[in-house]
Amino acid sequence: MRTFSTWLIRAAAVIVGLIGLCIQNAPAAALGCSARVDAPVLGAVNLLPGGNYDAFGTLFISCTGAANETGINVVVCPSINAGTGNGAASGPQRYLKSGSSQASFNLYQDAYTTVWGSNGMPGATPPRVVVALGADGKGSASLALYARIAGGQPTLPPGVYTSDFLVDVRSTTNTALSCASVVTNPASPASFSVVATYDANCLIQTSNLDFGTIGRLTSAIDAETLLAVTCSFGNAYTVGLDGGTGNVSDPTARLLKKTGSGNVIYGLYKDLARAQPWGTTSGSINGGTGNGQAQTFTVFGRIPAQPFPEIGFYQDTIVVTVTY
Repeated sequence: MRTFSTWLIRAAAVIVGLIGLCIQNAPAAALGCSARVDAPVLGAVNLLPGGNYDAFGTLFISCTGAANETGINVVVCPSINAGTGNGAASGPQRYLKSGSSQASFNLYQDAYTTVWGSNGMPGATPPRVVVALGADGKGSASLALYARIAGGQPTLPPGVYTSDFLVDVRSTTNTALSCASVVTNPASPASFSVVATYDANCLIQTSNLDFGTIGRLTSAIDAETLLAVTCSFGNAYTVGLDGGTGNVSDPTARLLKKTGSGNVIYGLYKDLARAQPWGTTSGSINGGTGNGQAQTFTVFGRIPAQPFPEIGFYQDTIVVTVTY
């Protein structure tokens, strides 16, 4: 009995020793940094004019060091890839995509000067961020993330343009390294999307029609002018000319009016022969299909022969309506 009892005590001591050995040799937690993104929101854009559309978001970085990594600095390199809109193989260019169409776009580290790159993007690098770990071994930082879709891309069709991006976060406690050399401690990539909605749009430019100085109206007086319509690619549109200040329904019987009293009858037409009146009804409107470029229309005017009006300055104001 005494021998058996002694053996149990010794066995128990050996087991306790093994457990203590396992605890003593447990690996320490490694340095880790992760990212989270509040994505830039571009919203509705119009790509016909030359202006850019800008937005910005925020990229948040959180780092946790090992047990012996407290009160030190960590170099963090957050790379953003080219995205699902595809990027240029020869340079730091990104795109937003709608079907097979690509809209020129990019992400920046600052107010649209320095492209936010990645280790795999030609001509652009990620920002180098230094995060200080506190006494608890934790630290954080936030960076502004700028987005721009370039205006003046008139040949693109309307649509929802989007791209999905991944943020690859790598970090090191070796503060002498540049981002090109930081390959350790990769975190699980964060993701975000950028979306721009390009609705069909049209622009119009007009110029005055001037019949000049005229005398007696014993014969017809003709003049013409131009108007230009720029509509989104593939966008069908119509152009109507209203009844003017006289609010006439007949496009060939419009009224040039003199201050006080007096009228001169005139008409506006779609063709040189002045045989096709230009108005607002289905049979008298003009139109076309947009190609993203200015499409020019000639407005043909005619003052028919009529009794000589009072001397003075006669004018009318026409509202041009583009429907698409």
